[in-house]
Amino acid sequence: MPDSVLVITRVGDITADLVIRELDQRGVPVHRFDLADLRAGSLRVTAELASTGEPWSGGLQDEHRDTDLSSVKAAWWRKPSGYGSRDGTEQAWMTAEAEFGLGGLLATLPDVVWVNHPHRNRPADHKPHQLRLAAAAGLVVPATLITNDPAAARAFVARQTGGTVYKPLRGGPRTPEGERLLLHTDLVTTAQIDEGVRTTTHLFQERVRCAYSVRVTFIGGRVFAVRIDTPDDSDVLDWRADHDRLTYEPIEMPADAAAGLAALNRELGLVYSASDWIVTPEGTWTFLENNPNGQWAWLEQHTGLPLTAALADVLTTRRTTT
Repeated sequence: MPDSVLVITRVGDITADLVIRELDQRGVPVHRFDLADLRAGSLRVTAELASTGEPWSGGLQDEHRDTDLSSVKAAWWRKPSGYGSRDGTEQAWMTAEAEFGLGGLLATLPDVVWVNHPHRNRPADHKPHQLRLAAAAGLVVPATLITNDPAAARAFVARQTGGTVYKPLRGGPRTPEGERLLLHTDLVTTAQIDEGVRTTTHLFQERVRCAYSVRVTFIGGRVFAVRIDTPDDSDVLDWRADHDRLTYEPIEMPADAAAGLAALNRELGLVYSASDWIVTPEGTWTFLENNPNGQWAWLEQHTGLPLTAALADVLTTRRTTT
């Protein structure tokens, strides 16, 4: 049977559509589903384990596809919705069973190229972890403090002669309707730090002077760097706050920064990442963060970089085993 690719994402993910269309054009069977499909009853999973030590046998079925698990050679863990509600004892139990059943089964499929393996994504998304590993890989990282102590925060801010920024440790919270709120990086002064800091941990960093920003999309060892400029003030805190007026230009990433990013992603176990950088007026590439599942389609639209094709290349490359 031909090799197949799983694409695990939510309904309406137009970025996934781009890659699926490319895979279709290459004649690659694709089975797209969402984790929530299991709870809805539209996805059926059957897997059996023999006592011989062979991998799980069985398949995934819905109204569009019937995929034998042994045919799966690549899986793209894109942006699936949750397995279900955790409200109430019964709902929480059913959701946990789905997570450990379907999720555990997918995670154990042998010789599969994952973009990225879900067990790698979550720890890789922790900023304290990635910042430490980035510094260890030789990348330039801003001075950083994580604290819920107002006195420690004020002391850190006072030491930063070029200013200090606050940024969230994760993406913004979701509304009851499921919409993700976007929290921008913002300047902070000692006068703004009050006793409210004690209620949770906060991340403070030295402000890095910015000539321009860069988004680097890392796909299977290849790096695609895009310079991002704002029209009025290059020394911006967060280019996402002025998205409609940005300009984009593909640029070459310095070899030392590219090597450091590759080392970081090897340590994190990532095949794909989207990282944000600041380039100072002196030309220093400063690492800010590395998103294991960051967006990229708009960059291809503005620059023509072959990001869709690069992802399809990875998903159609067999994993080598030793």
